[in-house]
Amino acid sequence: MKKLNLNIEKIEIRGSIHLLTEVITKIDIAIQQIAQSTHQLYDLLRQYSSSNAGQQYSNAVSTVLKNGEVLYDASVDFNTLQRDVVAYQNKVLRYEDLNDVISAPNLHSVERTSINVDTTIVQFSREEMVGLVSSMKDYSMFVVEQIKTISTAKNDIGQVWRDPQYFEFAEFCDEICNVAVSGLKTIDDYSNELSEKIKELTS
Repeated sequence: MKKLNLNIEKIEIRGSIHLLTEVITKIDIAIQQIAQSTHQLYDLLRQYSSSNAGQQYSNAVSTVLKNGEVLYDASVDFNTLQRDVVAYQNKVLRYEDLNDVISAPNLHSVERTSINVDTTIVQFSREEMVGLVSSMKDYSMFVVEQIKTISTAKNDIGQVWRDPQYFEFAEFCDEICNVAVSGLKTIDDYSNELSEKIKELTS
């Protein structure tokens, strides 16, 4: 994924720089939340690697792993932008003697620590299947909501961002959303397959 390299001091905003900071922070939080939830889903799927088989499961695991790495890197990149924007905003505010409205940056908090589980003893019973289906559905709905947040914020700041760097920024946001969306079909396919197995075990 292409890195985001903007010259913060050359960004032209119609109105206060605070408008940019607010939107960038909102997007930063959403990206980090998608990245964190993707890693957590991978950790959950991985627990059943010894007691699960099938193409849909393999597809889901590989897709979530790949997307998780891309989204993690993107979250680091975008958080750097967010911190730079906040630092520049605070510099402007200090110059204007507005120290009382200086803000702190949003820190990067996505964790990639894995839960150590002996997958050979993890059972994939009907109860575990139901729980995993529920987690995958929750993940899909959560990602869709965060993507809406990113897209809306991106379009909102586009109304007042006047220099050409906006297009690079917008493209980066769109690429993040595309990566997140690309994995949902694979996850939904596996979720649907598990739902059918649950029905068979119930009948």
